[in-house]
Amino acid sequence: MLACTAFACGPVPGAPPPAPPPPRPKAEELAPREDTLSDAAEAAPKVGFGLGLDLTPEPNRTLQGINVERVVPGTPGEGAGFKVFDCITHVEAKRIKDIQDWRKATASLEPGAEVRVTVRRWVQAPNGRWNYVSKVLCVTPGPFHEVEAIMAKEDRIMWEEAWDRVRVREQMRLLEEQQNVPGAAAEQP
Repeated sequence: MLACTAFACGPVPGAPPPAPPPPRPKAEELAPREDTLSDAAEAAPKVGFGLGLDLTPEPNRTLQGINVERVVPGTPGEGAGFKVFDCITHVEAKRIKDIQDWRKATASLEPGAEVRVTVRRWVQAPNGRWNYVSKVLCVTPGPFHEVEAIMAKEDRIMWEEAWDRVRVREQMRLLEEQQNVPGAAAEQP
């Protein structure tokens, strides 16, 4: 036996009418408010250090702080003595546990003001054992746009050098292939 079900399109008799759509927002409601604009301006960093920081949280890490992955030459970070693998623990006596703490601590800084940053650094003792040592570095951060321009130039140079190495390797591979092809020696004069 075959059963068919029919669906009706349209309003069902006796059902309440559908709700009207919500009103469209007015143009002034869509425009950004002044308070959100000032918050956005405050969120942009004013100072730059020239450091590449580890942004990934490590939940099992016992030592809290943020790790320095890169120190760009010619930036305030290099001038202050930061080194790769330093772990930033304090900025002006404010504890730094993660990148959000770093952003909060550096948001109010002005370019040219000296800032004390405490780092934990691995050093090797005379007996050959490695230990952490806390060190306070005095850094004078520069204007964010200037430090970012230096970092962008360094990035461009780094990528160009990497591409040059790739091109050289590819040319050497092609040369080796040409030398290993049978009959290639007979074609050469």
